[in-house]
Amino acid sequence: MKKNLLTAIFALSVLFANAQNYLHQVVIVNEGYYNYSTATQVVPVSVGVYNPISKVYQSIDIINGSKFASDVIVDNGFIYVAADNKILKYDANTYALVKQVNLAGVRKLAIWNNQLLVSRGEYLATYTSYFQVYDKNNLNFIYELTTTNGPAYASDKIVVNNDTAYIAVNNGFDFGNYKGIVGVVNLNAQNYKREIVLADSATNPENLMMAGTDLITVNNNDFSKSSVSKMSTKSANGSSLTIISGSGCSTSAMTTISNNDYVLYQAFGTTNLGKFDLNGFQNVSPVAINKEIYGIAVNPINNEIYTGVTNFTNTGKIYIHYANGFPKDSFNVSVSPGNIAFDLRTATSVENINSKFETSIFPNPANNEIQIIGNYVKANVTIFDLLGKTVLN
Repeated sequence: MKKNLLTAIFALSVLFANAQNYLHQVVIVNEGYYNYSTATQVVPVSVGVYNPISKVYQSIDIINGSKFASDVIVDNGFIYVAADNKILKYDANTYALVKQVNLAGVRKLAIWNNQLLVSRGEYLATYTSYFQVYDKNNLNFIYELTTTNGPAYASDKIVVNNDTAYIAVNNGFDFGNYKGIVGVVNLNAQNYKREIVLADSATNPENLMMAGTDLITVNNNDFSKSSVSKMSTKSANGSSLTIISGSGCSTSAMTTISNNDYVLYQAFGTTNLGKFDLNGFQNVSPVAINKEIYGIAVNPINNEIYTGVTNFTNTGKIYIHYANGFPKDSFNVSVSPGNIAFDLRTATSVENINSKFETSIFPNPANNEIQIIGNYVKANVTIFDLLGKTVLN
C-alpha cells in the first residue's frame, strides 16, 4: 500500500483486524541433475520447505529413481509432487510420505474437490492417455481420457474453474510439431467438451493461468519468439501478442496488483522480468531483479516474487523480491529449483495472528511516500507521527 504523507519522519503501528490467511511455509521441489551422457543421477530430485518466519530451509525428502521433477502443489494440509515417473503425497505438517504411485510422463497437477488431475508428456514417448484423474486422498486411479476422447498430444499446465478443467496441450516433446490448444474437460461428466485453438497461430503454451474469466497462456511457439494469448472461457474468441522476439520464455507467473493482472516472464539469457499488462494487453516497464532464473512463483497474499536460480550442476538458490523487484531475502536449496508452491493457512486466534504475520515498511523515515508489505489479506493500518498524532488510519 502506498500513501503520500505530509510528515517527514514518522512512527508506525499496524493493527491486524480480520486477518485470516497467512503464509505458513514455502515448498520447493529441486529437479536435481541427471547426466544424460553418462545416464547417471548426479544430484537427486529433492523436496524442501522454507519457513518465512524463522527463515530456515530444510530438505524433507530425496526422491530416488526420478530423473527430474515437474510440479508441486499444496492442498488442505498435504503436498503433492510430480516427479518424472511418479506422484508423491506428503503430510504438510509432519513431512511424512503418505503415498506414492507410479506414472510415466507425469507433468502437472491440479485439485478439484477430492480429485487429483494429472497431465502427461515425455520426450520420445507416446501414451494412450495424456489426462488422468486420481483420488487425492489415497491416490487410487479413477478414470482417464484417452487420445480418442481427450487430448491427443502431450499436455502440461492444468487450471480449474468451477467444475471445468482447462489443459494446455502443446505437444511440447515433438520438436517442430508444436500445438496451440487448450483442452476443456467437464469434470462432473468426466468428458472432453471441446478444444480452444490459440489465436493468431500461437503454439507451444508453456504456462496456463486464469485472470477473472479469461484464460491466459504464455507460448514458446518455435522458441524464436514467445507470445501471450488471452481467451474468454465463455467463447472461443481471443487474441495473441508477441512479447519476446528472437528467444523463448524460460518461465512465467501471474500477479495481481491493485486489481490489475500482469504476467511476469523472462526471456532466455536475460536478467530482468518482463511485465505484461493483461488489461491494456501490452508490455510495461520490466521488473529489475538482475537474476537469470529457472523457476518463478508469486505469493498470492502479498505479491512477493520467489525465483529459483541454479547452475544446473551443483548449486541452487531461492531469491525473494518485493513486487517492485527490490530484494528481500534469499536461501540456499538444491540444484534446479524450478517448482515452488505456497502453503497458505488460516489464523485461528489472536496469538496465531501475532506470531504468523510479518510486516515490512520502507523507507523509514521517509519524506512523502512509504510502502507497507505484509503476509496478510486484510489489515487496519494506523500511522502515527513521533508526537503520537494520527497521520493516517
